[in-house]
Amino acid sequence: MKYLIAFLSALIVTANAQAPSSGDSTGWLTTDPGSKDNTSGAQVISVDTEDRVTTIELEVPVSNPAALEEVTVIGRQPDQPEEDLEQIRQAEWLQAYENGNYGLRIHLNTPPGFEFRLQFSNDVLLGN
Repeated sequence: MKYLIAFLSALIVTANAQAPSSGDSTGWLTTDPGSKDNTSGAQVISVDTEDRVTTIELEVPVSNPAALEEVTVIGRQPDQPEEDLEQIRQAEWLQAYENGNYGLRIHLNTPPGFEFRLQFSNDVLLGN
């Protein structure tokens, strides 16, 4: 399955299946609401699927979403290698939660049932 990277206005999605030496990343999350990475604190809030587009809303503990330079969504299916996932619509930063975390909504061109992680280009996660 081919994946094409969509560039975002405030956030640039880059092709980088291997974690760079600097920056932050979440651990592996599933497409199940409530899935949480205990190291970074990122958590899946909701998952909706329509016409092969999976929309995932996450709560992400970032210090300042405007400081993010790049984020890559990396996915994997069981028994398959990691690969960058295509974001078919612009990622959206949502309101700040009372606990200081921010919401992030991503739109992926793949059906649910996969694991994924977010790779940030710089150190912005509060949990790390």
